[in-house]
Amino acid sequence: MAAVFAVLLLSAPAHLLQAQDEVLSDGAYSPYSLYGLGDLVRQGTTYSLSMGGIGIGDRNVRYINLLNPAAVTARELKSFMMDFGIENRNTVYQGNAATSFSGTAEGVLKSASNTTTMHHIAASLPIASRAAFKIGVMPYSHVAYSFVADETSDAILSEMGDIRYYKKGSGSINQAFFGAGVSLWRFDIGADLNYYFGNIERSTGAYFLSNTSYRTLRTGWKYNLSCFGGKFGLQYTQPFTGALSAVIGVTYTLPMQLRGQQTRFAEGVMSSATDTVINERTRMTDYRNPGELGIGF
Repeated sequence: MAAVFAVLLLSAPAHLLQAQDEVLSDGAYSPYSLYGLGDLVRQGTTYSLSMGGIGIGDRNVRYINLLNPAAVTARELKSFMMDFGIENRNTVYQGNAATSFSGTAEGVLKSASNTTTMHHIAASLPIASRAAFKIGVMPYSHVAYSFVADETSDAILSEMGDIRYYKKGSGSINQAFFGAGVSLWRFDIGADLNYYFGNIERSTGAYFLSNTSYRTLRTGWKYNLSCFGGKFGLQYTQPFTGALSAVIGVTYTLPMQLRGQQTRFAEGVMSSATDTVINERTRMTDYRNPGELGIGF
């Protein structure tokens, strides 16, 4: 029940993005999300993010640790824990001496956005006195950018009328996870099974604003991602005098080939009619995640 609720809650369009007089339903407006799978979301709960993102070597019975699967055993024996986070971003981008398509300087360009998104939702339950599991969902990456420029060449404007070029991207990749861990003497061992899913669309095109004899052009890619990944964690606790102790943590995220479908499309639009020029669907082959080793204490 908790898993169904988590997926429905995070998959809902609960956030809006305002940028350049357009509304985009994405979690983080950024020109840097033009590349790869977009801007990667910093993992962890509010507790770990407020301390700079640490958590691999942390054991706290009051919080769910999303950074080290072995930390799921740090909990009160008969307690049920649930954690959710909401993230708000206020971002301003500004560039000087921007250049238009015709090569002329356009002065200062400025773009601002305000986004509010669900960052994560997770639950943790005990299995036995020395074992526990967790389940939840959180965003993995966001894609949200919009570049717009008007044609300024007199020769082109006189022949084809006003033209507006654009480059846009939108979408998100989410990460659902199920993890479990067990305590063995001073060692805690855990593993997470991750499922990545989501959609990304990138497109470029041109609007003919004043000449109705030309079609609006639009071309780009659509990605539908669906694949599994894994992460392992280990923690060792060395007690000292009194209540003091030291914890050393290690995590390893498995490398993986991101799988799914990609669609190459191109279309022309005139009035309410759309002509499909290209619509080719193939398997994703361009995206891979490397293995990742983490150490903390």
